[in-house]
Amino acid sequence: MLRLFSKNLLHKSSSNNHVYLPQIQSLVQFCTNSTNYHLPTVSYLIEKCGLSLDSAISASKKISKIKSTDKPDLVLQLFKTYGFTETQLTKVFTICPKLILADPVKNLKPKFEYFESTLGFSKPDIATIICSNNTFLPGILTNQVIPTLNFLKSLLKTNGNVLMALKRYYWGLNQNSYQIVEPNIATLRLHGVPEFNISKLFMIEPRALTHTNVRFKEIVTAIEKMGFDPGARSFVLAISVMGSMAKSLWEKKVEVYKSFGLSEKDVISAFKLLPQHMRTSEKKIRTLMDFYLNELGLQPSDVSKNPNLMLVSLKMKIIPRCSVLLFLLSNGLVKKDLNLVQTLKTEKKTFEKKYVNKYKEYPEVLKAYKGELGYPRLETLRLMNF
Repeated sequence: MLRLFSKNLLHKSSSNNHVYLPQIQSLVQFCTNSTNYHLPTVSYLIEKCGLSLDSAISASKKISKIKSTDKPDLVLQLFKTYGFTETQLTKVFTICPKLILADPVKNLKPKFEYFESTLGFSKPDIATIICSNNTFLPGILTNQVIPTLNFLKSLLKTNGNVLMALKRYYWGLNQNSYQIVEPNIATLRLHGVPEFNISKLFMIEPRALTHTNVRFKEIVTAIEKMGFDPGARSFVLAISVMGSMAKSLWEKKVEVYKSFGLSEKDVISAFKLLPQHMRTSEKKIRTLMDFYLNELGLQPSDVSKNPNLMLVSLKMKIIPRCSVLLFLLSNGLVKKDLNLVQTLKTEKKTFEKKYVNKYKEYPEVLKAYKGELGYPRLETLRLMNF
């Protein structure tokens, strides 16, 4: 086996030394530092499952030796019957190599059939679910998989919603983890959150529902005290944002805003207007706030009243627009009393129509918009009374 395996790699390496030399070196090191006990397993994982040599070596140490290929071949055939591509097979067995030694009839097939016959998922959907959630197949059907999926179906109603949730709910099928979520859902119901919005929260940010019930109650109470209406979609959207980060990270972001002159009330006001803006990283908050206040001369209130300014790219959107405006203003092509904040916020097509396409006879405008003029000094914008 070792001779055959090495021969295959050596043959491949003759046409591409750069690609296979590291693999040969890994194989030599593997054989030097251990017995050949795992070599048949390594060979099978590479040849039949598509794993890289390093992944196959790592996987072989986590599973028993493949003494016969009969059962592994049946496992692969079952996966292929359900439409798994070569790429998907490689992903599945890289993440969970012990599946190659699972009983295809007693352990795996009932789960595939449950997804297909009972829940009504198509074969491509099943492949997507398993690749997105590697805890499904190793789980116990009656005690873990069925209760969790029944819970998801009762909450989310449609297979499309369940499929979307499972792609995000990557931790969700082991250790009866749905039981972590249920108390938090009960908390939402207690606060009067509609079922539709609870389902929406689960689909957009399932992590928010995985906090301990004590922490989750703190988040819900905080959102309610900010003035969000439990019956509105914005309520669960705010929970999804606050619940997606640690309490300490939330507090750090608030402190960054306060360091630029916003009050606690301003931060809450901006959060109520657009909860998503608090997903912006600390670093980006600092960069944007510094630019808006110190480069453009905006006021803290301009940001708190227009929090979507914190969701844009400084390099790709704000600076090119400012460069265009600077050229137009410097050459008297637009009036000085234009509203800078609204101009920065305006839709892309509208901005281009009003400030780029209209002045296409000036090559500098297009160059500025493409960022080809470099990083401009924008004191002119700051000094003009916007």
